Amino acid sequence: MRAYANLGYGIIDADQHWDGPDIPHDMFRPRLPASLQDRAPKWIELDDGGGAISFNEGKKTVRLVKAGDTIGGLRLATGTTVADRLHAMDIDGIHAAVLFSVEMPINQAYEGDRDMVIALLRAYNDYKLEEISQQSGNRLFTLGMLPQTNVKDAVEEMQRCVALGHKGVTMTQWPAGAEPSADDDYFWAAAAELKTAVCIHAVNNFGGPEAIARTVHSSTIADRFPGLRLGLIEQGAGWVPYFLQESDRIWLTYRLSDGFKNWLASQGRDPSMFNNDVLSPSDSFHRLFHLSFMFDQIAVALRHNIGVDSLMWSTDFPHGTTTWPQSRIQFDHLFADVPPDELKLMAHDNAKRFYNLHEVP
Repeated sequence: MRAYANLGYGIIDADQHWDGPDIPHDMFRPRLPASLQDRAPKWIELDDGGGAISFNEGKKTVRLVKAGDTIGGLRLATGTTVADRLHAMDIDGIHAAVLFSVEMPINQAYEGDRDMVIALLRAYNDYKLEEISQQSGNRLFTLGMLPQTNVKDAVEEMQRCVALGHKGVTMTQWPAGAEPSADDDYFWAAAAELKTAVCIHAVNNFGGPEAIARTVHSSTIADRFPGLRLGLIEQGAGWVPYFLQESDRIWLTYRLSDGFKNWLASQGRDPSMFNNDVLSPSDSFHRLFHLSFMFDQIAVALRHNIGVDSLMWSTDFPHGTTTWPQSRIQFDHLFADVPPDELKLMAHDNAKRFYNLHEVP
């Protein structure tokens, strides 16, 4: 068994969370323009003695954890501060972490109100960077959330977030809308130029990871935007080898069939993904995707089929599925037979490269 504490480098957790329950009660109002402050999300008392943030007069609410609460018996619910989070990470032997936000329903609560959506997301993104990442001594790193108002707004907020110091962005639907479209290319081109991480977390409107990978390949974005980097976060990786095997088999079969390509054209569908100069599904996948995983023994066993340089270990702290505070035990068990150089890729190097964490030694 490997001595977790003596690896010679700091573990980078590729997927922790700083969600709605962790934010201050009155974070939004002071960060909004004066004309919008009266419509800011509000703190409300709940019948159980706790509280919640109400968005758009109760259209959406997010319960806040009060001191003493736990989730799955594992949460450090002390009105989360940066010091609290770093203390929790020290208990678990984690040096640095990338923080996701999946419980902040700004786009949904204020749908159709562009000015409010953009102002609130800017306020939230600024809060995370200024009050969390910049106060953590280069141990906590944040990602920007994007507006779903239109693709131009999404690109502008991505560019702003990266310029400020966020380590990427998260999105919960296709860049230009609920369904993939040619307008998405404007976003993919901007993300490729920025060379920033674009992450799709398990809580999303895309469907499963296989559906995402199929759509991405069929749109040939790996061929057309070679600098683009996508992350499938908290979606595991053990499914990848069989998916790629079958995707390549079907792709190779159909690309040799003129009848199939003619049928696609007759249906108004683009058969270009079967051209001779287009990447195969597996090549497209390996060029584009990084994947975070937790206790995924299949992924570790088949890491060379997946791509050992694309896998990133995580704890999912502080959610109920987290391995905290026993990550050392789980880590040693999961990686017991992995050579040190490959372990370092999955526990440190891949996340450092994907998220551009140049501050982490």
